[in-house]
Amino acid sequence: MVEIVNKIFKIIYLLLVIFVILAIIFSRLDSNLLFFFGGLGNLFGQGSIIIYILTLLPGIGKRLFINNKFFSVLKIYRRQIGILMYFFALIHFAFIKVIFLNNFNDFFPRNTFEITGSIALFILFFLFITSNNLSVRRLRIYWYWIQRLTYLSMFFIFFHVALIDLSIWTIFMGLVIILEVISFIVIYIKTGSLISKK
Repeated sequence: MVEIVNKIFKIIYLLLVIFVILAIIFSRLDSNLLFFFGGLGNLFGQGSIIIYILTLLPGIGKRLFINNKFFSVLKIYRRQIGILMYFFALIHFAFIKVIFLNNFNDFFPRNTFEITGSIALFILFFLFITSNNLSVRRLRIYWYWIQRLTYLSMFFIFFHVALIDLSIWTIFMGLVIILEVISFIVIYIKTGSLISKK
């Protein structure tokens, strides 16, 4: 079952890459499509937040000693879900920023919300490229430290969303940060360590 799900995720990744390439090509051919893809970019950004939160839930649940089937399934496929989240975030970036580029200077972030979003995307890039078995074997203990950068990116994502607009997405990210902090406090009180024991 796990192998089948992994193959499905790989097909989804490939389809997303093809979709982005075609979207960029067609938006260059017909400028009327720019705003359509811009709106789609917002939806991919919102989707990436939901998927990102799903990657964080198993850790929160484990530290709060919550065991249920939903968290167990999320934990099994957390790597694939995290990769999907990064693809969604990249598509968000591509449809909001890249397709509107007129020259290379337009590529660099200008607003505070763009800067925080770009920093989050940059941090998450390292999680993305190390989300594979080879990295786990080669990097060993360093792999765990790289994956913990998600906690840093979480704050940049929150500020990115909050600086755009105080919305439901800001509330979601704020609640997740609060849950993360509470879960670390609970595990520290229970075990004397910030890392939950298996």
